[in-house]
Amino acid sequence: MHSTAKLWYAGFTYILAAGVIYTGIQTPITAILPSLTTNGQERINANTFRMCGGAIGIR
Repeated sequence: MHSTAKLWYAGFTYILAAGVIYTGIQTPITAILPSLTTNGQERINANTFRMCGGAIGIR
């Protein structure tokens, strides 16, 4: 297999695996937010911190 094909394959599988793992982890966390509080603004704040923490953690 050529180097370019290996690079494309590695990139594609990385993106696919990262998407599956991200979905598997974030779905339960997002689903529990309504159980934590009934206040919509608090849910927005919690979700904002979750998203920012995830963005920082992935880098």
